[in-house]
Amino acid sequence: MPFTQEIVSLQERGFGSLQNDTFVQDPFSRGCARSDPGGKPENHVVATPQEIYDYCKVRDYPGEIYPHGVFFLIEDGPSQKILACSANCAQFFGASPEEVLGSKFPGLFEDGSKIAAALSSDNIMAANPITLCTAKGPKPGELAPMVNVILQRSPNGIIADVEELDPCEDFLAVNDSVRSAVGMLETCATPQELCQQMVWDAFNILGCDRMCVWHSHEDGNLEVTAERRSKRVNNPFLGTMWPAVDFDPTSRLGYLQRPYARQVVDASADGVKLLSCADHIGTNEISLKLSSLRVVHKSLPEQMAVWGSKHMSSWALVYQGRFWGLLCAHHATAKNYSFQTRMAIQLLAQGFNQRLSKMLDGATLAAQENQFKLSTLLCARAQEKGGANKVESFLDGSATIANTLEGCKAAAVFHKGAWTKVGEVPAEELLNKLVDKCKAEFPDETPQPIVQLSALVPDLASASPKSAGALYIPIPGHAGSCLLMFRPELSKSTTWAGDPDAAAIKDRETGIIWPRKSYSDVQKKNTGRCVPWLKADVEAGIALGRVLAAAVSDKLTATTEIDAATYPAFSVDGAGNVAAWNAAVAKLSGIDAAAAVGKPASSFLLPKSQEALQMMLVQAVQGVMSGGGELVLAIAGARAPEEQGHLAVRAVPLSTGTGVTFLGLDRRATVAAELKYKRYVTVLSQIDRTGASLRPNNMVVNVQATEDKFEYFPDKEDSAEALILEDKVGKVYLMVNRNDGSLYEVRKINVKKAEKVGATLTDMKRDLVPLLRLVHPGVVRCRACFTSSENKNLNVVNDYEGDKLALLLHSYPTGLAEATCASIAKQLLKTLADLHARNITHGNLTSMSVVIMEDGTTKVSDLGLKCLLKTQGAQDKEDVLAAGKVLMAALGEGGKGSALAGKIAPLLSADPTARPSAADACASLA
Repeated sequence: MPFTQEIVSLQERGFGSLQNDTFVQDPFSRGCARSDPGGKPENHVVATPQEIYDYCKVRDYPGEIYPHGVFFLIEDGPSQKILACSANCAQFFGASPEEVLGSKFPGLFEDGSKIAAALSSDNIMAANPITLCTAKGPKPGELAPMVNVILQRSPNGIIADVEELDPCEDFLAVNDSVRSAVGMLETCATPQELCQQMVWDAFNILGCDRMCVWHSHEDGNLEVTAERRSKRVNNPFLGTMWPAVDFDPTSRLGYLQRPYARQVVDASADGVKLLSCADHIGTNEISLKLSSLRVVHKSLPEQMAVWGSKHMSSWALVYQGRFWGLLCAHHATAKNYSFQTRMAIQLLAQGFNQRLSKMLDGATLAAQENQFKLSTLLCARAQEKGGANKVESFLDGSATIANTLEGCKAAAVFHKGAWTKVGEVPAEELLNKLVDKCKAEFPDETPQPIVQLSALVPDLASASPKSAGALYIPIPGHAGSCLLMFRPELSKSTTWAGDPDAAAIKDRETGIIWPRKSYSDVQKKNTGRCVPWLKADVEAGIALGRVLAAAVSDKLTATTEIDAATYPAFSVDGAGNVAAWNAAVAKLSGIDAAAAVGKPASSFLLPKSQEALQMMLVQAVQGVMSGGGELVLAIAGARAPEEQGHLAVRAVPLSTGTGVTFLGLDRRATVAAELKYKRYVTVLSQIDRTGASLRPNNMVVNVQATEDKFEYFPDKEDSAEALILEDKVGKVYLMVNRNDGSLYEVRKINVKKAEKVGATLTDMKRDLVPLLRLVHPGVVRCRACFTSSENKNLNVVNDYEGDKLALLLHSYPTGLAEATCASIAKQLLKTLADLHARNITHGNLTSMSVVIMEDGTTKVSDLGLKCLLKTQGAQDKEDVLAAGKVLMAALGEGGKGSALAGKIAPLLSADPTARPSAADACASLA
């Protein structure tokens, strides 16, 4: 849909805020105020609705992306040609936009067949991520970067996000850590524990500066329920409330619709423009809704700057298909998590969703059971009393209608011009004013939650301590009759992250409409307000209204409570036949009560649920409560598992003792989430398999190489004793890994010193990619790499396998035996020949980078900063020259006249063209 049409569409649907991922939209559309934006006060005005709309308009069509990746729009068809791309495509592909537009997308990659196959697939997302090298480097002579390609279908064609894969990010270890973290979620007993556990583990896995959970309450306000911060983050969010207007409905919907996590890599980065070769589409009409590279609205970076964050990644937390909250990671510096790592945390979030569903489903069923049992008791009491005492029977005794809703302390029923009350309620004069106001404000028969009665009837302010809020429940079919359920005043204050009532101001000079500039805690007393009413409270109110309507109409039956329930419920008699079947279960199953009552209950279930039904019937009748279970109703025409009538149920024995009532909770959304979780498990397994080929030298399972995992050896406090060698760009240390206890050589490359010799951090990381994949019997394995804090050092982890040749020669001042030298020469030259055949040069070969194992095996280590493409044979010949010098040093003075020395001599020729190749030199030693 073109940009202008989508704006009109959203306007017609009543969206006050149109931006999908900024927290600061609805306040502007309502014209509310915010704190001081700075600048000149005389320029500050309240923005008009049109100005607000223009500032916060839809940004799914920005025509630009963030610069850490490259964007492509590809024709969805056999041609697979590029219709549009971002202006920065040369940074990965070594070609300008003009060169790639109109060409075939697979041709940009080393193994384009993988891309071509994915583009032709019906389920294109199943291939994500496709990890491979580009066809050529950004510049001649530079290595091609390893990238992730993420493909998705959009209305405009296939979009492809291309992001470079950082070799320092060990996503295989992340996957293992996430699997362990998911297992830890099963140990949590409450939602609060669940949030804390997830935040703790995610913080450890990602190494971020702040990790927190924002929980969205039903009133739309968000609360930070769990948080963990690094030492450099001083402003805590934990326990603070954020106004609903800070995170609008469109943003919540966007998180539910997007299949992948959202991340802002660098909020301070300028966007990169899109360029198009297709006449039928402009760059501002390309939908970037699904792109992970899409530039966010400018107000979000403004807000992140206030937080002191440059990076933010976020994952949706969902319950019953509804937005429950966000898991957010913040960094003070720019950070790009790979698709693999984002997917791993997505699995953690899905595991959280599953565990949360079990907890909340169980709590909901328990509340339903308690309400049902109390309602049954009250109905039985009303039938016993009969006559005009039916209403009184609901409010008299130790158990009353006020006990059916959590937090209610009092209740009052108005019927036939008279009040019947229980607990401390306002005076009848005030009750009459309240009812008159409710009738005028809420003319239909739907229960209405009122959090602050004094806002509706100011005179009720005096009653606030005991009756601050109420649930107004009209009694269906009885005009003017109603039930009022009262809650007392909320005693505690609320801590808001900044004053929610301050002003959003437009600066006439700059045109900026400012988000909040301060998030300092603000205490707000909840004077005259009660605990918010939830959707479950309203639904329970509907059921209470129906029961009261039956009672005052003298129509109470054995199935009144079942029929009144808003959730699926049915009862089964002693013979196993349906005795009651309410409207909710009829709607779910597509079978009305007339067709169900009297029929075997098992006939409406899938075969796998029939045995469970019988077991629950027997246990309930015997008084052995099963604690509930799951039944699946057979839905005609349902094909997918989530389309079947999945019910979580509690079995409650009938008072007659000859049957059971089943109180249900629709689990279809939960089942869909469980299937989604399984798909994420499959994706992670696929990433593991791909990673095994990308990182064959990876460290032991669940050991992620980070700075805090290594310490100096033999004395962790003494780096000088651990020093192996030092060169112009860094040092090599012998270090022990705390997790596996193994010794490693860790080369700490000073990034600033490396830049002085022409090697940038990006260059060095790219050069390490082939080393991390290199498996050769003559090469010491490069296990991992990681950067230290603030990218001061690039650390390269190699196996520690034996003595350095240079150190060995100290014990043999006259040189090694000729036979030993010959063995070393053959192995060394064979290894160099194999490396050169793979287009890899060592570039830094000395006697300190030759390792002699106990069994005589010779290996090379510490490959240089640059593993260059072989564009000139002279590069390989430099390795040959270095090998000659190493071998002559091994022969020493005593071996200079030996036959072996004569064979080595050509390696030392001053003329590179006169030197043999490593392969030829090796053959000469045979």
